[in-house]
Amino acid sequence: MSDKEENLKVSDLVDFREQDYNLALAEMKSLDELCAEYSTLTKGQKIPDELEALKGKFVSHMSTLTDIYSKVKAFKGSNHTFLEDARKQFKAEAIIRLRDEGVRATEANNIVYASEYYKKRVRLMEKLKNFFINVDEKHDFYTNVLSYLSQTISIVSKDYEFNRYSKS
Repeated sequence: MSDKEENLKVSDLVDFREQDYNLALAEMKSLDELCAEYSTLTKGQKIPDELEALKGKFVSHMSTLTDIYSKVKAFKGSNHTFLEDARKQFKAEAIIRLRDEGVRATEANNIVYASEYYKKRVRLMEKLKNFFINVDEKHDFYTNVLSYLSQTISIVSKDYEFNRYSKS
């Protein structure tokens, strides 16, 4: 199959399934909605039961996202860059293809970045890398929101109990 006919997919490059990608997008969307709901609840009269229910939903979605996050973290290299090892592998494969086409080793090393084989993989890899960075950053953000939510529940519960007993 020639490079021009090749329909490249993420699963051709790395072991990351389309189902995980779609699930991560869905979970992040749900968590964004729950963050908005949390923001709304903190502006009005806060009832501990409502916040606890919200926290339950949040934890459920975080659990699923964390499973995917662990898969994403596996692609983070020692220098904290995603997919660096994959990029090196594609470069080596592209050089081998150029050598098989009769290009000298030093010339192949210089022109590898112009090869369509390498450029296609890097373009797709950059999109995946941006997705991985998004998952990484949003996971950190959601973890912080969950912490804030827990703190809010604690404070609201104490206020709620105080107000309940002080009226008696």
